[in-house]
Amino acid sequence: MVICKHTSEQRNLFFAGDIIVWEDDRNGNWDIYGYDMSTGKEFPTCIHPAEQYSPTVSGDMVVWEDKRNGNDDIYGARLP
Repeated sequence: MVICKHTSEQRNLFFAGDIIVWEDDRNGNWDIYGYDMSTGKEFPTCIHPAEQYSPTVSGDMVVWEDKRNGNDDIYGARLP
């Protein structure tokens, strides 16, 4: 089963239950994308122009490290 076949680089995947999240550089910087195995749909989690990395899933939340303020902060979003 192919989860993401975009031509960009993907790395640092994490999964919990039916949700898989990873770092993806398809927009020219590292963003966070996800995939719901129960629906077969990919979704963007954070596509801010700054670097996002180290995604993880807990319950209905995705959290990651984010450099949008010039240092490493923790951000989160509810799953779609």
